Amino acid sequence: MVNFTVDAQVNNTGALYIAGNAGMYTDFTNAASSSYQNDGNLYITGDFINNQPSMAEGTGTTQFTGTSLQKIRGVQSSVFHHVYLNNVNGVQMQRNTTMGGTISTVAGSLYFNGYALTMGGKINTAYTNTSAFNVTSSSDLNITGPAGTGNPLYFAPSGNTLHNLTITSGATGMLGNALNITAGSAFGTVTSDGTFNANNFLTIKSDANGTARIAQSSGTITNFVTVERYIPPRRAWRFMSVPVVNDTLHIRTAWQEGVNNPSLSVRYDPHPGYGTHITGDNNTSNGFDYNTTYNASLKVWVQATNSWSSYAPSTLYTLINDYNGYCLFVRGSRAVDLSQATNAIPDATILRVTGNINNGSWAKPYAGVKLNDLLLVGNPYASSIDIASMLNASSGIYSNKFWVWDPALSGSYGVGGYVVYNNGIMAPLTQNYPAPTTIIQAEQAFLVQSNNVGATINLKQADKTSSETGIFARNSAPAHPAVYVNLVVPSNNSFVVEDGVATGFGNRFSANVDTDDAMKLWNFYENIALIRNGTPLSIEMRPMPVITDTLFYKMYLRQQPYALQVFAQDAEKIKTKAWLVDKYLHTETALDLYDTTIYNFTPNPDTNSYRNRFMIVFRIKLNGDPVPVSKSVDQLNPDETGSANSIASSTGYITVYPNPVTGKSFILNLNDLPAGNYNLNFYSLKGALLFTKQVDHKKTNSNYTINLPSNISAGAFTLQLVNKTGTITKSISLIIARQ
Repeated sequence: MVNFTVDAQVNNTGALYIAGNAGMYTDFTNAASSSYQNDGNLYITGDFINNQPSMAEGTGTTQFTGTSLQKIRGVQSSVFHHVYLNNVNGVQMQRNTTMGGTISTVAGSLYFNGYALTMGGKINTAYTNTSAFNVTSSSDLNITGPAGTGNPLYFAPSGNTLHNLTITSGATGMLGNALNITAGSAFGTVTSDGTFNANNFLTIKSDANGTARIAQSSGTITNFVTVERYIPPRRAWRFMSVPVVNDTLHIRTAWQEGVNNPSLSVRYDPHPGYGTHITGDNNTSNGFDYNTTYNASLKVWVQATNSWSSYAPSTLYTLINDYNGYCLFVRGSRAVDLSQATNAIPDATILRVTGNINNGSWAKPYAGVKLNDLLLVGNPYASSIDIASMLNASSGIYSNKFWVWDPALSGSYGVGGYVVYNNGIMAPLTQNYPAPTTIIQAEQAFLVQSNNVGATINLKQADKTSSETGIFARNSAPAHPAVYVNLVVPSNNSFVVEDGVATGFGNRFSANVDTDDAMKLWNFYENIALIRNGTPLSIEMRPMPVITDTLFYKMYLRQQPYALQVFAQDAEKIKTKAWLVDKYLHTETALDLYDTTIYNFTPNPDTNSYRNRFMIVFRIKLNGDPVPVSKSVDQLNPDETGSANSIASSTGYITVYPNPVTGKSFILNLNDLPAGNYNLNFYSLKGALLFTKQVDHKKTNSNYTINLPSNISAGAFTLQLVNKTGTITKSISLIIARQ
């Protein structure tokens, strides 16, 4: 064996074989045309530059012993066997690098610099360097060997956020200090097909742009992992699940960061930006934060009653794994001032849980389940999942439907609302759910419906998905043509969706309520539902529409301006024309199913002004002429059951416009009524006759200007058209807007 030292750059164009010790006190370049193999010891104080496409690993050691930052660079990736790092200024990777043998981290850090290290060996137990690796959010670590048999993996506190961590089959690894998997739009992933000991040092990060995940893994991840979930700044309810198992973790320790406020004047926020307040009956000995009210901000699903609890379980004594999921009202972080009640400005926060990761297949039996019960299911994985296969693989549940909660739905108080998926249709379609999806995010719970007296939910690793690019924004094609009706409120020259329903069409569906339909789950405030045979529905699946088929709507609203937003998917397949019928105003509006129709209205104290006010009636061409829906407005089914599938016809109708009236006059249109004298009677809602106007109707279709008396104020009124025999020909509701 020959030992020699060369004080010069080596740019070999032939073969260089190191069998002993070689010292390079400058850069070492392995040229593209060379053949280099190190089976001895290469001492280098400069940069290692590799331009050779197929650099041999060899069996020797490359020792980085410089006094300034050294770099592993070149146009090709470098492959080393043993590596000895003894440079307090560190060694920086500028290409993906493989180190197949033992890594001796004597001094300094190996800077990943956004590149990937493939580690085929272990860390030398003779050297404990707690800053051995310095990584970035775009760096990867691939462990392909017995890393767990050496020293733990140590990461510098200033560089401990990694992009992807992969442990291949048969490989091992173990953490010695904190390691984060990056969040963001380019979020990171942990994949363990081998054995990885997280050692309570691994954190799966989350932020506004994305959440890191643990991907499909055939191996194990042992000991505790912390999983984060970013919550944007919005006061809203959220369906939460827990992706870890921890037999000692209480709700207060996790989501309240281990504290609760004993009064409004004392606010504990031990980890700014983390945790939230959880309120209940103001019994702070149960872990609740003291609040201005006794309203519970944490609810659990009560299987016996198929409803959310009205109380909050003790956060101090309830283990976070005691329930399948939770309905949690998040006001923001613990920095929010509860004494300001609803005036408090929400901020963003991160909720986190720590425990053993749920890995492998997951089966959850549900006992005491009755037919058509709703079951709360929590996503058990630290990853988004696609539940399409789960719905079919599980037993005792309908495979065509589920419900989620969209915290961004407005409502009067902006606290969110239900979104239902059924037969490939999702309603309402919102900014968060712009198209039907079966994706459930990490730490999100959802509801399914039983079709038997027992149920078991079956999830597996293959259900995991990387679809996390936008919060609640997944796209897929609708399975059937559909008509959507969203309940919206005006907001800054636009509209905010508060609730919505959909009707899907296909020849295989029944006109009656059956298992192809999705029941309505009522939001906490505003609601719109479809009604069929007395049953409220969120999604109704029906045969393709025929002449005068009718959709019936029911609403629970506040007295404020609203609008209906009506649009369709695959309108060309519906092959009918449709009208929106306003029973309160006795008007019809033609719908363009190829576009979006906005219909404004404002409820008043009369429940008829909103409760069962609207219908959609379909019509087709008969002998080249359209069926006149407007002739049948007053014969539309007036009750709340929606029991009729079609409407009958009558002769003549009246309309007024504008309605609501914005001035002191309006236009009365008499259409298809016999000529003659009519009295137009103007009544208050209490039935008082306020004034009468005589109308001399001379032809079938005429418009008349009706001037209102100066003493008529804003409000809701009823107009009655009475013919010469005293028979009430028509009635119509009229609203006079406030000036």
